[in-house]
Amino acid sequence: MGKTMTILISPFVVAFMVGCKANQNKPDCDSWRDRLVDLVQQGSLKSDTIKFQRALALSDSVLSVDTTTDNRRFCYYNRSIILNSLGRTEEGWKNKELEMLTLPENNLERLLFMAIKNEEEHKKDSAEFFLDKALSVCECMLEKEFDENVVVYKVRALYIRLGEKSAKCYLNSQVAKHPESEVLRWINDNWEGYTDGYAKFI
Repeated sequence: MGKTMTILISPFVVAFMVGCKANQNKPDCDSWRDRLVDLVQQGSLKSDTIKFQRALALSDSVLSVDTTTDNRRFCYYNRSIILNSLGRTEEGWKNKELEMLTLPENNLERLLFMAIKNEEEHKKDSAEFFLDKALSVCECMLEKEFDENVVVYKVRALYIRLGEKSAKCYLNSQVAKHPESEVLRWINDNWEGYTDGYAKFI
């Protein structure tokens, strides 16, 4: 990236690290994660670089002591926000990938992320593989029961794989079949705004 960034460690981080070391068998980091969220929110609201730097340092410490999958996913999610906000987009993208890799292999969010990642890297065959797999998973899930969230994922996959016309046609058919779905109706009514920069939806 070409620039060196100084990371400031807040007194809270130091105090919490001492506390975790005192209880190494089972450290309780709930308050630490709450503090991380607060720092990210404050940094976002005020475009406060110092808050983001403190949040990044705090997330480093969280990852050093918390090995549970869900909590690591939460941490990588916040780190991607922090790093992108600091202009470190390549690192932000990498942390988003680490977040996605904590999800099951057939998770739709993970599959679409991997498709977009491979498109960005000009790996067309790999991108199509993940999109086709996502579409297959969607079809299997929708055969069992209607789920508007799965329909949304399928619309996204179709848009990237086959283009806008195919995605819009499928969405129209689902709105006709399930007029009770406010989510699908809203997407249909706000299509142009919703799909603006669609490939970057994650």
